[in-house]
Amino acid sequence: MQATSDKLLRSVAAARQLAILRGQAITLANRDGAWSNGWSIFADTNSNGSQDDDEPTIQAQGELDIQVELYANSPVAKYIRYLPDGRGYLNNGGFQAGTLWVCHQQRQIKAYQLVLSAGGRLRQSSGQCPY
Repeated sequence: MQATSDKLLRSVAAARQLAILRGQAITLANRDGAWSNGWSIFADTNSNGSQDDDEPTIQAQGELDIQVELYANSPVAKYIRYLPDGRGYLNNGGFQAGTLWVCHQQRQIKAYQLVLSAGGRLRQSSGQCPY
């Protein structure tokens, strides 16, 4: 689980850095509606939060280990989108802040919590899976 949490942490940091360096919206979106299916990073040229055919993948993570489950609250349920100022924004223009949990199928094992701040940074802590 620590490895999955670290991968997601690195991917979010990469998306943020790319948005700043390229001066364009970069989105990290889950695959097929669930973070446990993996994710991809792409230049979100039309700022819709989902990857279209003309938006090539910059980086991708495949499906996670069967024993690891990833959950997210509403603001980050489908995507994390960065603009060139390094902050996360929702498609409607509001700031994006939220929490993702990396959990083991057996809930008694500690979980990792990844919290996206309004400033666009992600911090990691451990605790119990709320799901």
